[in-house]
Amino acid sequence: MKNSEPKTKKQQIFNKTNLINISLLILFTTVLGIFTLKDMKLSFEIVAGTFLIVALLLFLLYKDFIRYKPLIYKNYKTMLLVGVLLSGNFIIGRGFYYILGGFSIWLGNIDPQLTIYAIPLATGAMLAALLIDIHTAIIFSVITSLLAGIWIGSPFYAVFTFASGLTAAFGVIRCKKRSAIWRAGFFVSLVCVFASLIITLTQGRFFTLDAPIAMGVAFLNGLIVATLVSAFLPLLEYVFKLTTDISLLELVDLNHPLMRNLLVEAPGTYHHSIIVGNLVESAAEAVGVNPLLARVSAYYHDVGKTKMPEYFIENQTVPASIHDKLAPHMSSLILMSHVKEGVDLAKQHKLPESIIDIIQQHHGT
Repeated sequence: MKNSEPKTKKQQIFNKTNLINISLLILFTTVLGIFTLKDMKLSFEIVAGTFLIVALLLFLLYKDFIRYKPLIYKNYKTMLLVGVLLSGNFIIGRGFYYILGGFSIWLGNIDPQLTIYAIPLATGAMLAALLIDIHTAIIFSVITSLLAGIWIGSPFYAVFTFASGLTAAFGVIRCKKRSAIWRAGFFVSLVCVFASLIITLTQGRFFTLDAPIAMGVAFLNGLIVATLVSAFLPLLEYVFKLTTDISLLELVDLNHPLMRNLLVEAPGTYHHSIIVGNLVESAAEAVGVNPLLARVSAYYHDVGKTKMPEYFIENQTVPASIHDKLAPHMSSLILMSHVKEGVDLAKQHKLPESIIDIIQQHHGT
């Protein structure tokens, strides 16, 4: 057979994945560039310079993915998610900037510049840590802080944003409950308060009324972040078909309709699934993969057996096997059908794609 010719360098550069990623980079550079521009008289040089800085930072992020996270850069859905998080973070931040600024003017006794400490730019870093991984969240925090410093025009604010973003990301590394988001938000509030005090000290305003006002405004930051993350996390999980540990914990509940039905219809399979869940969780911890995903997948991998439980040995209550009266081919079809039935049940109950994949593949591809 004739060997296929190796791809040229030009073909490698202009393949489908790279073209999609380049298009996403251009799109999100435009969006971020618009929302990073300061509210002042703009010139061509300012606009061009801002857009080039944004493009440079996103290009560095892209190169980081190529080097350290190839699975992200090869998956345009994840790249799209990163772009949505970055852009959405600044769109929401810009909205809060105007709302808080207007509120301070309405009160009349608060410096509008102090309200920037309540802008919840740590939201994106926390969501990145929950939906993708901590590495992405850290790089996300770096880029967000640099862009925030350019937008506000203050290197101190870049430090403030970086500190709050890292705290948000590290606060949800092992997030197992939705309440953990609020705990992380509280830590973000504390870090924001501390960072705002340092900045007021550096600016020579520590012994003025600005310091307590900055503290109070900064404390709101973490609470707003926790609120936004709690609101957007389920939406992003649904839109991008992602599964976080928080969602998996909801499936560990043995009162889930599928698990209750398994207990009633196929008690032997239910016991088998629980035992396998404990085994694979330990194995997953030993090899460094997600133990919670392994455990939940084991719980649901055989739910298809509820359709014909008596044909599986763990559910048989009589000495003679029902398969003795069947042709071997028919027996094999019945035994293998539980995979298809399991996938159908999982889809009916809207289980995550990662669980459905394991149900489908637990007897091979």
